Amino acid sequence: MAKKILTVLHVDFIVNELIIFDSDGVLVDSEKIALAVLVQAASDEGAAIGVDEGIRLFRGLKFADCMREIERRSGRSVRENFVADVRRATACEFATVRLIDLQCKCIT
Repeated sequence: MAKKILTVLHVDFIVNELIIFDSDGVLVDSEKIALAVLVQAASDEGAAIGVDEGIRLFRGLKFADCMREIERRSGRSVRENFVADVRRATACEFATVRLIDLQCKCIT
């Protein structure tokens, strides 16, 4: 008689009661956060740009266009790992965003 082997797969499930997609920036203005990081990186590259000016200057632009402006203002090409560093710093900044005071009202 052949032996049967029973394998039990244990899976822990995390049940979310609500997931919020903020595609238009109503809850978190992610573009402003990302631009603040970019402005700091631009300053580190020698292109002194204030946060308010950077937001006006870079809002809605492609990243490549932002880099060209940073290079124009600094008078040189950005360093080789500039893009990766900006992406990493932006991700770290987003990771700190908390929706502490968000109150949701559910219609039942």
